[in-house]
Amino acid sequence: ANRMGARSLMKHTKKSVDYGKGMKSAHCGICVHFRSPNSCELVIGPIGPRAWCKLFKKAEDKVKE
Repeated sequence: ANRMGARSLMKHTKKSVDYGKGMKSAHCGICVHFRSPNSCELVIGPIGPRAWCKLFKKAEDKVKE
């Protein structure tokens, strides 16, 4: 593990993750990676809660199997 915060160094660009318009059932506002009000733990830059990208993972599946 990198003690310098590897997670922040490995953020993706919006272009590389197909960032764009979200759908009712899949958008940043309901994603586990979204950080209110307008950021993401995986993608660089301001993030709109109604947008979407291919790293989307719905927050409801936080329950461990």
